This record gives sequence, C-alpha cells and structure tokens, in this order.
Amino acid sequence: MELAPREALSHNTLGAVHLMREEAELAMQPLRMAVRLNPFDASAINNLSRVYADHCMVEEACVMLDRALQPDPNNFVRLQSYTPFLNNPAGSSVVTRMAAAKAMAKFFAQQAGGARLGKVTDFDPQRKIRVGVLSMDFRTHSCAYFMRPMLRHLPRESVEVHGFCCNSLQDEVTTELRGMCDGWHDVAAAKIPEIAQRIADIRIDLLLELGGLTSGSRLEACCFSPAAMHVAYMGYPGTTAVPEVSWRIVDTITDLADQSELFTERLYRMNGCFLCYGPGKDAPAARPARRDGPLTFGSFSATTKICTATTDLLAKVSLAVPDSSLFINVCAIAGQLA
Repeated sequence: MELAPREALSHNTLGAVHLMREEAELAMQPLRMAVRLNPFDASAINNLSRVYADHCMVEEACVMLDRALQPDPNNFVRLQSYTPFLNNPAGSSVVTRMAAAKAMAKFFAQQAGGARLGKVTDFDPQRKIRVGVLSMDFRTHSCAYFMRPMLRHLPRESVEVHGFCCNSLQDEVTTELRGMCDGWHDVAAAKIPEIAQRIADIRIDLLLELGGLTSGSRLEACCFSPAAMHVAYMGYPGTTAVPEVSWRIVDTITDLADQSELFTERLYRMNGCFLCYGPGKDAPAARPARRDGPLTFGSFSATTKICTATTDLLAKVSLAVPDSSLFINVCAIAGQLA
C-alpha cells in the first residue's frame, strides 16, 4: 500500500483479505478506494458489492454489480450475483429484473441445446404420481423448516416422492428429510446433464424446483425438460424466466394479481400462506405470551434481503408500539456501519 497508494489492485487485495478474515467493516474503505481508482475493476466491484449486501445496503450492491456488467452484459458469474439482489431493492425496475432473469435463462438454455428428456409413457390413472424435489437445502437451512411439513403430509397413497439432494454438506436434517422420501438421489457432485438424465430415468411426473436463480440451485436441469411438469416453489421470490418451468406456487401476498409482467410462469395462488413451518426436533418449547409485557419484534432474514424500504418499515413498526424492541439476527453489521 505504501509503495503503490494509487494502485487499485493493492486496495482490492487488502479489502479481499479483510473479507476472508470476516472483517467486513475494515474491508469497506480499501474496496471503495479500489473502485474509485478503477471504476470498472470487476473484482473490486464484486468484493465491494458483497460488503454492501452484508450491511443491508442492497441498493448500493446492485449499483456496483450493474456497473460491472456494463462492459460484459452476459457475464454469467456476475449475473449470478446480480439477479437475486434485484428481488429486494424497492427501486429496481421491472425491465431490469426481467432482463437479468432472462439473460440467465438464456445461458441455461444454451447448455441444454433444446433437449427434451422427459416422456410420459404410463397413463394408468391408478398409479402413483412421481414427485421430485430438487433442492440444495436438504440440510440445516431455513427452507428445510418448510420442506419438513410438505414432505410429511404429501398423500403417500397417491404420491411417490423422490428427493434430489444438491447440497454436498449434509447433516442430521439431511438424514431426517431423506427418511421422508420414497427415493433418494445424491446429485451434489453430478453435472447438470447427469442430474437431468437421472430425473428423466425415474420418470418424474412433477418436479418441484426449490432454488430458482439462487447460485448453486441446479435450476438449469429443468431446461432439459426431464419431467412432465416443472414447478418453482419456496426458495426464490422471483421468476426463473425458464420457459420449461410452467408454474410457480405463491399466495396473494407474495405475488399480487397485477404483477404479471414480473414473471414468465403461470401462478398458482394458494389461499392463505403458501408455506407451512415445521420446527426441528431441537426447537425450544414455545414461550407463553405475556399479555402485559412489552413486545419484541424479530427479523431473521439474511442482510442481503434487507433493503432501505425494509429498515424504514421495521423502524416505523417499532416506533408505533410503545416500549417495544427489535431483534435483528445478523453477524456482519458492526461498528459505525451498524
């Protein structure tokens, strides 16, 4: 740094070291300097966007990533970071969100090359419907708490459930969810065409894809049309933009009726909430509510999902309820940034 104070690479390297040491607060200044010295340094921009996103500054992260994409709008690695962030800032336009999703879907389609692997050959109305669940969250993860009741209560007299596990990290929750499936397929190390072929070989009728455009989700397997029907559910709040995904399961709160321009899928709107929560075996007993005590509000979302509109709303709720407190479960915010 002393030898090359005007060298963007030096500042970016220092910021990256702080990030690796989980010192996001210390990474902010050198990364800002790196971007100031070289406004199109993709590495510095990506690093700075991570710091912004981890500190509830998603709008700023999107600005950074948008800048990184300008020289190369179809850069898949950068699109992977950029596209999910667009679901959260209130200021992101419909055109921007859809364009980013379609750019990723186009990349997936090129991998598939027009393949259509799934074929329905058994039309016996008495046979069980084969349902596949494709997810990278068969583990201790927020989605697992919603997978648990879904798997437990599917009517096994008419449905056969196959889990396609995309997560390499497995734990006791993996074991529990595996026991709720009729068939289990560990595809974490498999390539996308191999996953698609595996789904097709089992002749899945309905494939529930639970990750959407989240990095690592294996959504691109749907582009090979391995099942008779592909449905997006649970783990991603926006459109997949993948033509082969014909439905998304939502409710009337998550997706309003007048927002058809935000998605390519048909929406199945459930009455009430589209999710059902099932606590794990190690969950503590529910504490009785105190009628006369102060209220405590809580937010357990990742900081990358908290934008300015969210923090403004949380503040208004807290101020509107006398003597209430707000608990935000984050680990990245500290020091002056908090």
